[in-house]
Amino acid sequence: MTPPEGMDIPSDPKGQPEQSAGEEDNKELSDKTTSSKSFRAGDIDENVTRQKKNDETAQNIKMIMKVLEGNFQRNIATKTSHPGGMPRRWRRMNSFDIEDADPLEFFLWSDTASPTLPRVQFRERESTGGEIAILRDVSTSMMGTYSEWASSVVRGVIELARTKNMRCGYLEFNHKADPYERQKGKRSIFSREYPWLMDMAESTDCSGNTNYEEALKTIVSEFKGRGRRNKHILFITDGIPTSGDIRLEDDDKEARRRAPLLNKKEELTDHLNAGAPNRNTKAPRPLREIVKKTQQLGIRIHSIFIGSKNYPPILQKISEETFGAQFVAFRDNEEIMQVERKDKFISDYARKTEKDESYDPIKAAFSHKIHTITGKL
Repeated sequence: MTPPEGMDIPSDPKGQPEQSAGEEDNKELSDKTTSSKSFRAGDIDENVTRQKKNDETAQNIKMIMKVLEGNFQRNIATKTSHPGGMPRRWRRMNSFDIEDADPLEFFLWSDTASPTLPRVQFRERESTGGEIAILRDVSTSMMGTYSEWASSVVRGVIELARTKNMRCGYLEFNHKADPYERQKGKRSIFSREYPWLMDMAESTDCSGNTNYEEALKTIVSEFKGRGRRNKHILFITDGIPTSGDIRLEDDDKEARRRAPLLNKKEELTDHLNAGAPNRNTKAPRPLREIVKKTQQLGIRIHSIFIGSKNYPPILQKISEETFGAQFVAFRDNEEIMQVERKDKFISDYARKTEKDESYDPIKAAFSHKIHTITGKL
């Protein structure tokens, strides 16, 4: 486009703005970066937590991807009929697919036509697809670095699903569930529109509180009626549920857990019956029913808990009972998000705690004196 005649508009033949004199690219980049934004993003945002470069965050996410990929491959691939597959055996022709017909039988059939069609090659290919649903917590506590990091994880999982040709569903939840795919008028939440899912995952808006029940109920219902092979849910959260059903235990088990000091049978019975007009009537456990349904459908629920302390027991039980992987994400001393397998992290933390508790400074002081006196003697 050329300017109108008579207008004197300054221009730069090198394509650089006149005000900057072409020095924009020579400026030193700030070290205030986030896991999914440019190097200059933190310069004008005082609320951004200091992070190192994106490649370190990407390395942490790779560990999650490696474990998930192993779970995907553990499911035996099924062989399905496909016109581009390898010819593995013969079958009777059910349409005029002459290209795969046995030449000799086709020649004989064309010479003397009969109701029995010639045999053709049956082509099959291994179907390594499946379905992965991503549940991402967008409650208020996820605001900031946690939301940015969770966005990076979601995009990594979507890319992994693309390489495995898996149908992917994405659902953000707080106290309610919001399946994006339904907003487009489609019947299923699952899709192979990976670029569109990537765009949705870039959102970092957070609000509300946390409801496990609503999110799991919404996503598990989408698996209904499908096969029992290669189905996964990735559950990303940073806290315990504060609305909806908040536990998996039955009422009696929960009452016993909360009453460790009640030793007599009569007192325990009174405690269990407190506030319950009918002893035989138990309150429904929606989360328990949802977990049972996932077990029946063969769905594995993998969980990522963001925060090194107070790992929710309910989240642990959900993953354990569905044979899913468990991860812990936490900030290290340099404010970098680190990821570890949950079982390894807990065992390391327990060993460290046990070591710290076993150290008694008074005992150590007296022990030191005794050893000193013994040495002098």
